Amino acid sequence: MNRKNFSAKPGIPSHPILLAVCISSALSLYAPVAVAQEATGISGNTSASTELRQYNIPAQPLSEALIEFGKQSGLQVTADSILLEGKQGSSVKGDLSVEQALSQLLAGT
Repeated sequence: MNRKNFSAKPGIPSHPILLAVCISSALSLYAPVAVAQEATGISGNTSASTELRQYNIPAQPLSEALIEFGKQSGLQVTADSILLEGKQGSSVKGDLSVEQALSQLLAGT
């Protein structure tokens, strides 16, 4: 019998690279909305992709790292827990844009 590797849930990618693409795509779509909703006092000329924030996220299970990333970035991050099982998020530290921080967090996943 020939068995194919399917995702645990239909429509949810099972490959780690697809997970990273889905998360980063979702953030790039919603980041401008989240920034606009924040009362930052920064002029509208600053885009979410270039605004720097201070991040200090230790290496930890990816599910916990994404929660901490959400707290520190001010963005809501969601992902199916099945896709995060057994994945480790890398540490993120420094003044970074949302994209830079997420890239560091997902490095190696």
